[in-house]
Amino acid sequence: RSIFDNAVEGIFQATPDGRFITANKALARMYGYASPKALIEGISDLGTQLSAGTSQREALLTELQARDTVSNFNIEVIRPDGRVAWLRENVRAVRDGCGRILYLEGTVEDVTDWWWSEQRRELEDATEEVLAQTATMAEARPKILECICRILEWQLGAVWDVDRENRLLACGEIWHHPDVDVDEFESANAGAVSPLGEGLAGEVWQSGQPKWLSDIGRLEGYPNVSIAARVGMGSAFCVPIT
Repeated sequence: RSIFDNAVEGIFQATPDGRFITANKALARMYGYASPKALIEGISDLGTQLSAGTSQREALLTELQARDTVSNFNIEVIRPDGRVAWLRENVRAVRDGCGRILYLEGTVEDVTDWWWSEQRRELEDATEEVLAQTATMAEARPKILECICRILEWQLGAVWDVDRENRLLACGEIWHHPDVDVDEFESANAGAVSPLGEGLAGEVWQSGQPKWLSDIGRLEGYPNVSIAARVGMGSAFCVPIT
């Protein structure tokens, strides 16, 4: 019991439909819960309550149906506080005499720091490649914007140019995933300008600090953000390039 409770890795048993049977303290911390009891009582479906996408959990279960163990399976989870974490799971299926899965058991490791270092390395490599293949920043910029969006899995990206003399921002580049309808966004920003301090980009220009809007569907006063929300996007992030 002491080893189970105080292990650095998360340890669990769970039903195939996504309910925890047992969990230790480390697992509760990884998922953002105060105690194993709170985790077990708070989660009735792992696939919809914690996983960033149900496809990840479905892929894990599919592998377990085919073979009884899955090792080093990386999965993205969203904790109750909104923080995104990447976890690496080693899972074993326990079956009855007829071969039906009774429950799953395994260990979990938090690999969030490793995951983001890999993302950063991939971004740096992609940016270096674009800069090596282009002659000017004007030529490189849309390609770099596309690299950022594709690697970080953002559906829409835009670059705003600063007009210091008139203290205005103008939208210079837009990239979007092919599945996203951006006609309204592009129409609203074609030739439009944003004053210092107005809108998400204007606020970031004024403060000089990145800003994250985690739930854009509930926000008012951000014209571009409200357009993004209408086409199904959930969050927005803006960073100053100095």
